[in-house]
Amino acid sequence: MTDAVPSRPVRGRVAKQIRSLETRASISAAAVTVIAERGISGVTHRLVAERAGVPLAATTYYYESKFDILAEAANASMQLYAAAFAKAAARYRANEGDVDSFRDFAFRLIRNAAGVHKAGTIAWAEIALDAVRHPESLVLARNWSAHINALWTSIAEALGARDARAVARSGIDTVAGLLFMTIALGLSEAELASIFECGGDPVQIWSAPRQIGAYEAGSSEKLGRKTQATRRRIVDAAIDILIIDGPAAVNFRQIAKRAGLTAAAPAYHFKSVEDLLRVAQERLFGESKERYRRAVAAPGQRGGDLEQLADLTSVVFLREATEFGRQNLATFAIWLEAARRPELRPLVCDAIIDQCRAWRRLLDPLSTSPRPVNGLLAEAMFAGKLVRILSTGAATSDLISVRREFAQDLTSLADGGFWALQS
Repeated sequence: MTDAVPSRPVRGRVAKQIRSLETRASISAAAVTVIAERGISGVTHRLVAERAGVPLAATTYYYESKFDILAEAANASMQLYAAAFAKAAARYRANEGDVDSFRDFAFRLIRNAAGVHKAGTIAWAEIALDAVRHPESLVLARNWSAHINALWTSIAEALGARDARAVARSGIDTVAGLLFMTIALGLSEAELASIFECGGDPVQIWSAPRQIGAYEAGSSEKLGRKTQATRRRIVDAAIDILIIDGPAAVNFRQIAKRAGLTAAAPAYHFKSVEDLLRVAQERLFGESKERYRRAVAAPGQRGGDLEQLADLTSVVFLREATEFGRQNLATFAIWLEAARRPELRPLVCDAIIDQCRAWRRLLDPLSTSPRPVNGLLAEAMFAGKLVRILSTGAATSDLISVRREFAQDLTSLADGGFWALQS
């Protein structure tokens, strides 16, 4: 911003404009920090002003509501993202970039999410999931999606991809899924490199430090019917809040109010909010796993070829994106909360690893070069596509292309490609 100040004396109005731009930039950056630390529901004018180092009156002067702050933060992030990608594409076209393939470019984004861009990645994920909660945010999310696709396509073209549009779309979905996993599990750059650079097995490397036994898995089987019913009401209320307001809004007071219980009831049945969120995640994953199991076990669905696998995957996906979209929003919300609460990671990790194993069981018999990473990439591609379609409102134009996209991506994985049609 200071580079914009001319060397000659300036009039008061120009100086004021410069100060205004700097103040707005400070507020926007502070909002990203607060979103990463506390979630969108934790954003307040007072907290953002405090982090930005500006008077409270400054945030209320420039932004009428916190949603205006969020929109500004989202737009500012997109502008920085677009500028960085435009420069990268220009370097690659001039053969001045320091990556050799679209795979290398994608891995750099994932690695940065575990390091220098961790806060920004968490904030992006929060904003993406929040878009579906507000009609005005859906417009922003759709614009984001179209713009990101154009940026990625330009990068793929600069790196010489045969079908840049298909490569960009596949890369966006897979990287989005991997970004959610990276922040949810608190993966380090070394853990990512061990998989994507050294060919390690994520089932072994990622799950070892996040064993499911790291938390006390409770059982409600021995509880009385009345107690089980009350616990279920509490978990139902927590999931509703996750869907409507996000994980940062989940607290015992709000849960009791939504469930129609006394203020003390949630704390009586669950020792902490983290304990409650673990039970919610366990239920959501159990229900999701059962839906997948029934689909795969249906008559005529076992065995087959890649075309049949694409058919099956598409049917499962479309149900998850529409009929069970709310439940998946709650699941991803818990993943984001795990980024801030490490005690949630063992169960989230167990759910992710279980899905990776399931994908390998389906893909390995159909692959010319089975590799440990294939199950992870398939799960990341599925999860990232689900995030993209949920966050943009499940438009018909997106849903009708799902089957074709899965056919491309699954065939690429089976043939040994890292991203669909990347080379």
